[in-house]
Amino acid sequence: MRPIPTSTKPGGSAETSAIFTPFTLPNGTVIPNRLVKAAMEENMAGRGQLPDAPLFELYRRWSRGGVGLIITGNVMVHAEALTGPAGVVLDAHSPLQPFREWATAAKSGGAQVWMQINHPGRQVGADMPGVAWGPSEVRVDIGKNSKRFAEPVAMTARQIAETVDRFVETARLAEDAGSDDRPHGADDVTQEPGSLIQTAAPLIGAPIGQR
Repeated sequence: MRPIPTSTKPGGSAETSAIFTPFTLPNGTVIPNRLVKAAMEENMAGRGQLPDAPLFELYRRWSRGGVGLIITGNVMVHAEALTGPAGVVLDAHSPLQPFREWATAAKSGGAQVWMQINHPGRQVGADMPGVAWGPSEVRVDIGKNSKRFAEPVAMTARQIAETVDRFVETARLAEDAGSDDRPHGADDVTQEPGSLIQTAAPLIGAPIGQR
């Protein structure tokens, strides 16, 4: 972690900015400072939908830049449900070593690392292979650009249960690979009615709309 910047108050006394002081979460986890690299979608997976050297270097630079918490880009729980051709996938068939190397790079500057695990639900491009599942057959509505998304298929009860299991398995694997504490879960627009998380929430005990 880089040296902590200080600010000087009128009168000459130096005080460490609160932004650069540690922050303790209710579960006891200590974040080195209040700077957070937010969840993004890098779409930089290598062969086999795995993280490789370019992602390692990107996260190494973010960590060594002094950020206290890194939330990774999308890590998909279902290899057949991707938002782009270079999406990272972590499932029961994935080797863990690339993810361990990714975690090591992301922690190299002292940052906490949380993995964002994701299922795109209905937000799958019309030109992408695989599945576009949703809680209903209602398509993404963004006006004239709606045609960019695939026609979703309403999930069966079995598919919902399988997707919940995929989230659980990926969260377990993320911890084994070195992700700190608590994976950050996401799906296709959790704030909107009918999202995948809202549909699955009663099955997993999560508050509706909570990522």
